[in-house]
Amino acid sequence: HRPLREALLAAAFLVAAATGVAVAVPYDPAAAYASIAGMLVASPGAAWLRNIHYWSAQACFVLALLHVWDHLRARTETLVSRGVWLRLTLTLPLLAFLMLSGFMLRGDSEGQQALRIVAEATSEVPLVGRLLATLLFGAGERLDLVYVQHAATATLAVWIFVIEHARRVWPRVWATLAVLVSTAIVGAFVSPGLHDGLDPIIKGPWYFLGLQEILHWTAWPVAVVLAGLAVVGAVYAI
Repeated sequence: HRPLREALLAAAFLVAAATGVAVAVPYDPAAAYASIAGMLVASPGAAWLRNIHYWSAQACFVLALLHVWDHLRARTETLVSRGVWLRLTLTLPLLAFLMLSGFMLRGDSEGQQALRIVAEATSEVPLVGRLLATLLFGAGERLDLVYVQHAATATLAVWIFVIEHARRVWPRVWATLAVLVSTAIVGAFVSPGLHDGLDPIIKGPWYFLGLQEILHWTAWPVAVVLAGLAVVGAVYAI
């Protein structure tokens, strides 16, 4: 199943990137909540594209984790050079950043809370924390820099790594059609909403719920960041 998942992974990333470009037209990072709410209320086509973007990104993230497991299970990491394996390893935190920054760009209560928590935790990393937090998330709770890093920097870096690993500039046509059709069908019926700011329960995205609970119980959020870096280092050390 590894070649199948690899083809679908590349296709899911392409669909997410392409629909992200389309959604960028009506989206305004300076008024993120209002622009997304406008799509949901007054522009069914834009809302549908946003849904496809969301679900293809979810598929990309899940397929990436499964692909890593395929490599480790088959012990194929020895078939690539250390440089290539390092770049593949760095793709994992880049994908995590893409997913989390996309969640922040909703601009609702949950996205704003995620931005505050992650920026604060990153700023506590010794020596480079404050600089890194400013480079990734900017100052305050503005989303302009997060938007640039999400839509341009991280996306371009992951695309380059995907091309190098798959040895194809464009994914296979059948895989692209499979991802596009399936996410279009799901997106026609299931739409990621926005937190209205009235419900006192605020949760992060499903893939960070565990980390959210850890942050809730610890007074040292930097420990979560360092643990994440340790996981990336362990994958590379394999």
